[in-house]
Amino acid sequence: MQKIVLLLVAVAVILGAGYVLWMMPTEDSAAVDPFAFDILENESESVPGDIDEGPVVDPEFHELVTYTASGYSPREVTIRRGQTVRWVNNSNEETWPASAMHPTHTVYPGSDIQKCGTGEQGGIFDACRGLSPGEFWEFTFDEVGSWGYHDHLHASHTGRIIVTE
Repeated sequence: MQKIVLLLVAVAVILGAGYVLWMMPTEDSAAVDPFAFDILENESESVPGDIDEGPVVDPEFHELVTYTASGYSPREVTIRRGQTVRWVNNSNEETWPASAMHPTHTVYPGSDIQKCGTGEQGGIFDACRGLSPGEFWEFTFDEVGSWGYHDHLHASHTGRIIVTE
């Protein structure tokens, strides 16, 4: 009887470890993104899906981060101070990009989840809501540093923005 219990425990551990390894994103998963879209050549064109309530425009952004079921890709981006990163949701679920740490979102200077829904929302590194499939959100980084972020709805999906002078 003890051998059977030991065997069942061993099988459960092996299956659990296999599942964890299978769910981890690989470097190859970022190589080709069939859902990625071309960056517009003509700045006067617009892209639907911006979460702003105002007119849809395509402000210049410098890096594109896509979200899929595997998480964010690329996981690390380097930009200069004053440049903009766009997160686009290419998954079938909502994603909520926000500054680390979960759940407070306070690592990026001035950011705090408690500022969502206030007049300060536009200046924080926090989408402040889930982005539906196909939607995007942008943030301009004015602080030099290495800024971790996560998906507030799937906190194990993380990334990093490195901002240089």
